[in-house]
Amino acid sequence: STLCQLQAQKQRLQNETSLLEQAIKQTQDSYDNEIQAYNENIDSLRKAIEEAEKSLEKFTCECRHLAMYQTSLENELERYKRIIENEDNRLNSAIIGTPITLFTANYRYTHTPSASSRGRDITQAIQDITNIKPRQKVLAKKVLKKKELTPKDVMDSVQEEKIGAPTSGDEETKTTQCEEVHEEQEVKSKEQGPPLTGVPSQDVPDGAQISKAFDTLCNIVRDRMRRYKRPEPIAD
Repeated sequence: STLCQLQAQKQRLQNETSLLEQAIKQTQDSYDNEIQAYNENIDSLRKAIEEAEKSLEKFTCECRHLAMYQTSLENELERYKRIIENEDNRLNSAIIGTPITLFTANYRYTHTPSASSRGRDITQAIQDITNIKPRQKVLAKKVLKKKELTPKDVMDSVQEEKIGAPTSGDEETKTTQCEEVHEEQEVKSKEQGPPLTGVPSQDVPDGAQISKAFDTLCNIVRDRMRRYKRPEPIAD
């Protein structure tokens, strides 16, 4: 009976041992699976971190380039502002110091979308304004020459022309001719009006043309300034 009890106890222990071994094996397998899953997650996270680091480095370089571009654009904008201020001062000084119209009669502004045309418009306006003073000087010289031409000069020239020609030498005839020339000169001066009428009609100052030309130049400058947009800073 004792032997039977020992054998039964041995059998029971063997059964328990086999059950424990199976439980240990199952637990080990589940742990291995979990460890493998964790390792896979770690690898995927490591790859994601590497990609994020590469992207961060790339974006950092792009931010540096954008900052450089922004600085260069700001410097360029400041340079254009200084140029516009200088040209504005030149235009104002030219308009204030010149009584002649800014543009010739055949100048008309036509808006075109190309930047080169707008540049040519500004250049044309500046050239027209800078050419005003030489034209004014030439016209002033012509007017002064016409003013200096007096009836006495006309009579002297007529007398000089008739010195070499065969004349009667009569003093009364010469006096009559001089009086006729003097009267003709007075009639012409009355018909022509003041001496400034010798200036061509297209060179007479016109305030409407001055205002229109200056407004056109201001519109071109505003259009250029409106096209520039300050880049927004990139959020971290």
